[in-house]
Amino acid sequence: MEQLSAVIKNNNHNLKTAILYEALHKKPIFDSYRKFCNLVGQDAMEYPDFEFWYYRFYRGEMDFDYDRSADPTPKTIMDMPVKLMYKIMENLDTVERTYLRSMNQSIKDIVDSRPLSFEKIEIIIDDAGMGWDLDEKKFICEQNEKGCLVEIPNFPHTIKDEYFLTKGLKCLSPVLNMPNLKVNHIFLHIIKDTVYLNNLLPIPFHVKSVSILAFDIHKSLELLSAMNPGELESISFDTGGIITEEDVLEIYETEQFKQAKIIDSQIFLEVDNLRRFSHLESFECPLAYSEPGDFQRIRDMISTFKQFKSCKLERSEYGNHFDIRTVAEALEAETPFGPLKTITYRYRIPESNEFLKFKIKENEYRLFIKIVKIQTMEQLSTVINNNDRSMKTCILYEALKKKPIFSSYRHFCKLVGQDAMEYPDFEFWYYRFLHKQHDFDYDRSADPTPKTIMEMPVSLMYKITENLDQVERTYLRSMNKPLKDMVDSRPPSFDVIDITAYDKYLGWEFDDKFFSCEQKDYGCLLKIPNFPPIKSDEFYLKKGMEYLSPVLKMPNIQVNHLSLHIMTENEHFNDLLPVPFHAKSVSITAFNINKSLELLSAMNPGELESIKITTGTVTRENLSKLCETEQFKQAIHVQTSMSLNEDRLLRFSHLRTFKCAIDRFGPMDFQRIRDIISTFEQFESCELGNPRILIYFDIRTVAESLGAEVPFGPLQIITHRYQIPESNAFLEFKIEEEEFSEAMEQFSAIAENSEDHLKVCILILNEVLKEIPICNSYRNFCNLVGDNFMTCTDFEFWYYRLRRFKNFDYNRSVDPVELSFKNMVDSLVMRFDKIKIDVLDTYLENNTSSECYNDDHQKMYVLILNEVLRKKPIFHSYLNFCKLVGENTINYPDFEFWYYRIYRLYRGEHDDCDQIINPVRKTIMDMPVSLMYKITGYLDTVERTYLRSMNRCLKDIVDFRPPSFDVIDISADDKSLKWKLDNKLFSCGLSDYGGRFLKILNSSSEIKHNECYFKKGMEYLSPVLKMANLKVNHLSLNIMNGSAHLNNLLPVPFHMKNVSIRAFNINKSLELLSALNPGELESIHFVADVRATREDILEFYETEQFKKAKRVESNIYLHEYDLLRFSHLKSFKFPINYREPVDFEIIRDIISTFDKFESCELKSINYGDGFDIRTVAEDLGAEIPFGPLLKTITYRYRVPESKNYLEFKIGEEESHCYIKIVKIR
Repeated sequence: MEQLSAVIKNNNHNLKTAILYEALHKKPIFDSYRKFCNLVGQDAMEYPDFEFWYYRFYRGEMDFDYDRSADPTPKTIMDMPVKLMYKIMENLDTVERTYLRSMNQSIKDIVDSRPLSFEKIEIIIDDAGMGWDLDEKKFICEQNEKGCLVEIPNFPHTIKDEYFLTKGLKCLSPVLNMPNLKVNHIFLHIIKDTVYLNNLLPIPFHVKSVSILAFDIHKSLELLSAMNPGELESISFDTGGIITEEDVLEIYETEQFKQAKIIDSQIFLEVDNLRRFSHLESFECPLAYSEPGDFQRIRDMISTFKQFKSCKLERSEYGNHFDIRTVAEALEAETPFGPLKTITYRYRIPESNEFLKFKIKENEYRLFIKIVKIQTMEQLSTVINNNDRSMKTCILYEALKKKPIFSSYRHFCKLVGQDAMEYPDFEFWYYRFLHKQHDFDYDRSADPTPKTIMEMPVSLMYKITENLDQVERTYLRSMNKPLKDMVDSRPPSFDVIDITAYDKYLGWEFDDKFFSCEQKDYGCLLKIPNFPPIKSDEFYLKKGMEYLSPVLKMPNIQVNHLSLHIMTENEHFNDLLPVPFHAKSVSITAFNINKSLELLSAMNPGELESIKITTGTVTRENLSKLCETEQFKQAIHVQTSMSLNEDRLLRFSHLRTFKCAIDRFGPMDFQRIRDIISTFEQFESCELGNPRILIYFDIRTVAESLGAEVPFGPLQIITHRYQIPESNAFLEFKIEEEEFSEAMEQFSAIAENSEDHLKVCILILNEVLKEIPICNSYRNFCNLVGDNFMTCTDFEFWYYRLRRFKNFDYNRSVDPVELSFKNMVDSLVMRFDKIKIDVLDTYLENNTSSECYNDDHQKMYVLILNEVLRKKPIFHSYLNFCKLVGENTINYPDFEFWYYRIYRLYRGEHDDCDQIINPVRKTIMDMPVSLMYKITGYLDTVERTYLRSMNRCLKDIVDFRPPSFDVIDISADDKSLKWKLDNKLFSCGLSDYGGRFLKILNSSSEIKHNECYFKKGMEYLSPVLKMANLKVNHLSLNIMNGSAHLNNLLPVPFHMKNVSIRAFNINKSLELLSALNPGELESIHFVADVRATREDILEFYETEQFKKAKRVESNIYLHEYDLLRFSHLKSFKFPINYREPVDFEIIRDIISTFDKFESCELKSINYGDGFDIRTVAEDLGAEIPFGPLLKTITYRYRVPESKNYLEFKIGEEESHCYIKIVKIR
């Protein structure tokens, strides 16, 4: 082979012939080059030369003697702009940059200009191999018989004939020796002693935390000495072999140990050496053999350590004479009787207000001593704390202030100490003193022990916290440590937090709860939901932050959207947010850009997805600071008021969407903006604008500079598409002018001063906006002229009157006033008290009509009295009343008033009150429109259906939110009508005993009635199906009864995406299908009746619903040429007509022409007549293995003149043969 390849390699013409041969294969060029090098030789030709000749031959240019000397020098990676090189490097991790810097000196300099860093490096070396982790990337090099096995992320495993340490260090050393490398934590586990590991780390090595485990103390010291002292803060130290006292002293003398803050060592600590630990903040180590008196020495020495915060000491292998009690007594701690596992003891540091807290714990054969330094209150508060009478004097002083007890207790704890007195004890003495019981020596021992909240079962406490909102939980967790732990077990979350601060005002909102604190002459006024306003003499920001800060600083708080509007500069806003603050979306407006950036820096990068920053004057340096923040770099959506030019736009390449202003550019720069954005891989949409642009350029100029076709005449909007080079994607530009008009302001000023103009506004809204609900019209009206010019009731009156009559001059004062009622009712009671109900029913049946009763109050009172005498529930009475005289004769509140007044008068409770002199009662329609929307938002779609049946205004409000269901399931048979609306079940039908029942909303009770169950059921179902703009995801219809009540079951068109239809015959199925909105309907499951004819099936194929669907499944038997009607479908599932011969080759050829096809499944019954898996596979031209057939055969067919394939999976299931076909692109 080497001689044959040499013949090609040494002849230029032969080399080019070999390249031509590869080009004829039409394989990817990289595969062709790899194959060429394997056959001819790795050094036969460089890739750029191969690429040049390959593409010449591929294009049909067969000149073997073409002279390349006149061609321009091809560009290399070093010809890239430096900015682009930086951009590429930013997207590489630290390991990839290591490979990049090994290319050449120029690239090395670029990589080294940005310091590299790792969060964690872990190196493990033993006799079998070595492994190292660089952050999340794992590398392994293991010794085997052939040399070593190398495993590198994203590369196949390779075997080298080198020694594993030689090969492994070749890969690892370039990373460790990179200049200015920063590491947060390095873990070194060196068990093998070899010269290869000398100088493993460069000196100095920059790391904050190190953990060392080596085969002996000398190797451990060698590794420790490589670390940069001062920068190294934490040391974890363990070693093998024998350690002498000289070795230990050598460790203590290293600069690394002397300048560290935290030590975790497995070397036994002698008490005399403890003084060497005085510079440490915390340490953990085992104690050498010690006497009980040594624990006092340890305590006394540690109490002198200025930097000390905590330590943990461990002593093992002690005898029965030296246990937890012995240590506690040596420390002079109080020791209770009985067995002990844990003792806690406090030691006051001499001449200090600080304590050492000892926690001594025994575990099997080990003794643990944990020591923590505790900061305490000042000396004066300690004096009070230690004197019971002084404590009660302070409580009396608080009671004399007559402030709320919670504020008094908070103030008491702040001065005396948080643990000075429990709240129940404070409450007892506070109320005694408040009730002028000043006996300081009262003996409480005789009082019954009060139950506390902490005696509740834990399960009940969790139940309580579940029903509290996040703000209430904040107050609860401030009570004590157990409650705090219980509350913190459920991470708090808010959908929206909104904080606004101006001069003399601080407001904040947690979801739907609003708080505020305003500066007043006497101090400040604090407003809290569900509490009266609180007056205080404190500064408003200080007071407000006492309530706001605890919520913001709750552990693990999660916020969906945070809005910050900080327009005042004050020290109380320093450290407003904890770092990091967990929010998905943030909107920041501040008094200057520096404050905005400070607030933004508190957000947790990576978790923060959306940023909106609005600020005043911004310099170029400040804009650069924003773009350099990690929050900006890892965001997905950004909106800012800052002006950008096309060069700064490059920093937005990682964003999906953004909105900003642009400045300082000419017509040609619009093309540059387009070209820059077209290179953004994550880009989805953006909005760029600046009102000053139109001073210099109009919409036509901008469109022409982008190469858009501009029509003649005036323009408001131009839409233009630009295809991204070498891509199937487009950028769609929508160029629009927005003109500012003062007409609406002038119109509002006129409307404010004229009632006629108010009516004009209503008429205009009625005519111009008549396609929208009245509630929307009223909102627009209020936005136009103000909220206080007309009530919703008056607006509704004029809205409908002007809509019908267009009459401005109607005088409402001449409307008839309802007459006095008492005398009339008294006579009616006297007349009807002795009348039988059946006689009255006959009278009403013969004399009732809506025209007769609309304007005759006395006759309406007769009907209401009739309902009172029946003694039925008022709702049933009102329904019966409306049925007799019409639904618009009287509204429910008026009916309710007269019903109960007649009821009281009938019982003899004579009351001279009359409705006309009563104050006007508030009704549901007097609610603000915004509150009505809030209420409807909490109702499901079924409940909204009932609500919209109340009156026209409520109907308009409900219809403003288009109703939607995920699933509607309707089934009808000879005994019942059932329907399911999402998870709510309804049924109406015949009971087992022949009666009729109605069952609603998962209720166990049934409503009995004597109507046709189809008619009764449709009274409840039809209003839902006929709601305006109803949207349904999936509709299931199983109609097995031909009742006339089910005609026109669905409104036309019915809006939904997926349908499943099964009916008692094909005509009913087609009728139901025809009601669905074609184009919007995507998926059809159609079960045809077995009696369906060929004409019925063709009628199904001709429906618009079938023609515009994307997915169809049916039990209709499929003929080969029926498939021609399926070309628009993405997927389908049909049985094949097994009674006739089937040509599967025709099926394959037809399906291969479908552009939108994704998959299908065809199934046929196999009766053993040759129609089996082998027959199908042979017809399709698939290779069939010898011997007994498998249960499944898979076959691929290349679509002609295409790179796509059809994959056939042919199998058998019991008596069926199925074919699954999938297009592979």
